[in-house]
Amino acid sequence: MRYEPEPIHPFNHTFVYISQVLKEAIGHCLFLHIDGSGNTNPEWFNEEIKERSKAYGVHYGNTSEPSNSLSRYYDAVAMYATALNDTISEGLNPFDGLAVTRKIWNRTFYGMLSGMITINSVGDRFSDVVVTALLPEIGDVQERVVVELVVVVVVVVVVVVALAVFVAYVVVVVVVVVEVVVVVVVVVVVVVEVVEVLVVVFEEVVVVLHVKIDRDPQ
Repeated sequence: MRYEPEPIHPFNHTFVYISQVLKEAIGHCLFLHIDGSGNTNPEWFNEEIKERSKAYGVHYGNTSEPSNSLSRYYDAVAMYATALNDTISEGLNPFDGLAVTRKIWNRTFYGMLSGMITINSVGDRFSDVVVTALLPEIGDVQERVVVELVVVVVVVVVVVVALAVFVAYVVVVVVVVVEVVVVVVVVVVVVVEVVEVLVVVFEEVVVVLHVKIDRDPQ
C-alpha cells in the first residue's frame, strides 16, 4: 500500500480551461477558508510517521509526505488526554462525555505541533480566516488578508441585522401605504354615496317644485 499525495486544490490551478467570462465573474468573488499556513508538520514528526507506518504496510517513498492534518489529530488527542486527566483528578466520572468535554471549553491549550489552541465557552475554536480572491489576469488566487474568525462573524451578524432592519422598514412602509390607500378608497366611496344621496334629494326637490308650479300657475 503506497500513500497517494492529496490532490491539488482546484483554485491553485491556472484556470487554463475556464472561459474568460467565467474567470472575470469569479474575480469578483471572495473565498473564505481557515488559515492553515502554520499547520505544517515538523520534520522529525514526518520522519516518525514514515517509520511507524512501515509496520502497517504504508510506504511514503522519497517524494510523498504525511498529511499536515496528522499534527492536528495528534494535538486533538493530547487535548482530550489533558481534559480526561483533569476530570479524573477532580473525582468526576471519566465516562461522562459532557463532563470531559466541559474541561475543554473556555480554555487555551498549547499544542506541541499546532501551537496555541483556544476554545471558547461553547466549544468552538478561535481560528484565523484567510480571504482569497482570483486574479483573472494571471489566473491564480492571491491571499488578501488574514482576519480573526470573530471579526468575520461580527461582520456577518451586522450585515444580517442591517438587512433585517431594512426589510422591517420596507414592510412598515408598505403597510402604511396600504392603509393610506384603504383610507382614500373609503373616503372616495363615502363621497360617492353622499353625492348620490344629494342627487336623489335634488331630484325630489325638483319634482316637488314642479308639482307646486302645476298646482299654482300664478
